[in-house]
Amino acid sequence: MIKQLGIRAIAACLLIFSFAAMAAESARKFAPAPAPAPAPAPAPASLEALLQSALNEHPLVDAGKAEIRSAQQGVKSARWQFFPTPGVEYQRAHADEADRSFQGDDYTAVFSLEQPLWSGGRISGGVASARAALGVSQASLQENQRELALRVVQAYGEWLTSSLQKDAFEASELRHLNLYERVRRRLEGGVSTGSDLQL
Repeated sequence: MIKQLGIRAIAACLLIFSFAAMAAESARKFAPAPAPAPAPAPAPASLEALLQSALNEHPLVDAGKAEIRSAQQGVKSARWQFFPTPGVEYQRAHADEADRSFQGDDYTAVFSLEQPLWSGGRISGGVASARAALGVSQASLQENQRELALRVVQAYGEWLTSSLQKDAFEASELRHLNLYERVRRRLEGGVSTGSDLQL
């Protein structure tokens, strides 16, 4: 009985340590990456600042980056299919008193490792499929970033055109007001006729 308790304790320790190691590995993999040092912000309202803001903070970009992280985990998971899978089974066995395999108590612990010898390409196909999904995710993010950049450039171009038109109209109005005042003064001085003012 003491021997079986020792086996149970070893089994429990192995199980706990293997789960702790897997949990630590998962925590390390899924821990948020340290934030990069913020780049110096360009001048406000510049096209570069608007593009940088759109390509870093837009929800489509965030969703694309999350999809890429998920696809990368899919590739890692698919690669793990090549490695053996450990297993622990602990159960009660109903055995005869004369059975020498079950002396002491009725509980058994079974430790196993399963390793596929040949899977017919299923595992390699899974890895290839996961890599293809990663490529699709990366291409989708690049397409979304390109579309966002084009929309930002188009909106910036329309704003710049409107701003330049407004400046041109204001300059033209100022020039016409100056000419009007000049002609009016000439009319008051008797140098010009009334038809000049109407023009």
